[in-house]
Order: sequence, then C-alpha cells, then structure tokens
Amino acid sequence: MIKQYVEADWSGGETAPLALNWRGGEAAVQVTITGTINIDIESSNSDLNSGDTANWLVDSSANAGVTASKFFTFNAVPRFMRFKVNSGGTGATITVELVQKDV
Repeated sequence: MIKQYVEADWSGGETAPLALNWRGGEAAVQVTITGTINIDIESSNSDLNSGDTANWLVDSSANAGVTASKFFTFNAVPRFMRFKVNSGGTGATITVELVQKDV
C-alpha cells in the first residue's frame, strides 16, 4: 500500500489516521520525505472505528522530529498511524509505503 500526503492533507497539523491491520503481523514502513518538514510518526491502539478517542503516541524517539526519509518496522502493529507536522511543510510531501503480509 502506498499513500502520499501533501500540504493540504495536514492543514490541522496532522494527517488523517491511516488504518493498519493490527492482527496481520509485523509491518515494514518506508517513509519518504521531499522538501523541508519536521514530523513525528505517531501511532494509536485506540479503536477509532468504534468511536474511541485517540491516544496518539510516538513509539520511539527515532520517530520524533523526523526530517529525512526513513525505514522502520512495527513489531507490534498498532491499529492506526499518522504524521504530526511540527514545522515546515510548504511544498513538502510525505509518502508512506506499508508492507504487511495481507495488506
């Protein structure tokens, strides 16, 4: 699955939640950044589909203040992930490529 975000996608400071298959096993994530931007990669185990209020967390200090492309894995896959934009962003893009055995 590939999803690209542009400035209009984070007008409120973060992107919309991206659903993951939290029962599908380990997930490999490639985040490709173009332009100048500083983001946090956040995840949540809240059940947003059932109306839960999201509790967003940055699961690793390596996923806070990201300014360049990176690859990481979720060994324990959350229900949702999103990108919080801390600064920059004009003309920047964020592309996420997610590989999971059944996605």
